[in-house]
Amino acid sequence: MLIKDIMSKPVVAIKPKESAFTAYRLMQEHKIRRLPVLDSNRLVGIVTERDIREARPSAIAHLPQEASEDILRITQVNQIMAKQVVTVISDDPVEQAALLMASHKIGGIPVMEKDQVVGIVTETDIFRLFTTLFGAEPGYFQVVLLNTEETRAGVADAFRKFSNQVRSILFSPKYPEIVMVFKAPDGKEDAEKILDELHHFSFQILDWHLFEAAPVEVSSTS
Repeated sequence: MLIKDIMSKPVVAIKPKESAFTAYRLMQEHKIRRLPVLDSNRLVGIVTERDIREARPSAIAHLPQEASEDILRITQVNQIMAKQVVTVISDDPVEQAALLMASHKIGGIPVMEKDQVVGIVTETDIFRLFTTLFGAEPGYFQVVLLNTEETRAGVADAFRKFSNQVRSILFSPKYPEIVMVFKAPDGKEDAEKILDELHHFSFQILDWHLFEAAPVEVSSTS
């Protein structure tokens, strides 16, 4: 899968001479933690929630809220932003973004097309993708199999048999497990039927899990 398939867009950005307070308000309004900094549509930096926190000395100096905000109002984004920005191309694979985030210890990366910022990909976007691939949502059922040569040979047959029910199959020769995710609209009844069929393939089933909707908490008033 490519980065352009999961990136967040349109991009919420800010200009370098805008105030840190404006950046803070934009992050609060859009519920995000970083803003690309654009000068005439050219990427010149990135400012994060952490940059803004570090620009607010209230926690150390015990300043009142108003004084802390005044400091942000007179601080320009270009004074606190990171100027060396890690970027990716929209046609890069998702794995490239995940690798860069891990190696640089960052939570989000601007996405480029022809020197223009067209999106941003974050840890949340990648987490959401993998959650979807694993079928971690109501109506799906996950089976963990022992990754053996016999199992790998049988997975193709199982896929053909359950072609209308298989959501995903995830495995690597480097890991001892194979994860298969199936649609299970009827919940436990569907899951048990699939488990019975899988036993016919002589798979070694290590674990299975039915994803169900979380119970809704109902508060009562007396």
